Amino acid sequence: MLADQVKSLDWAIRLVSLKCKAPRAVLEEVTGESEAAAVPGVEEIHITGRLFDFIATWPEGSSYLGFIFACAESPERVEAALRQAHAALRFRITPRLSVAHPTGA
Repeated sequence: MLADQVKSLDWAIRLVSLKCKAPRAVLEEVTGESEAAAVPGVEEIHITGRLFDFIATWPEGSSYLGFIFACAESPERVEAALRQAHAALRFRITPRLSVAHPTGA
């Protein structure tokens, strides 16, 4: 696991994560994980959004679609790896339908 590899401050400085922000919607499908994981410099990808659940980021909610972790020789290479991996991920999301509750008469 990546956390076990973070043994020095130097390594930790070069380790960056990208939070995949979520719109206020329902997560239907995630694809492209293998392509994203194959990007040079990408160490781990964690999709934390649960399929068919309503998701919303802070401050309205408490969800991110996931996290991408990368390590490289320079901050620019880390950022490039994160952006390339993020671009490979495809999230199918649908708006949440509002439900009207009948009032008692």
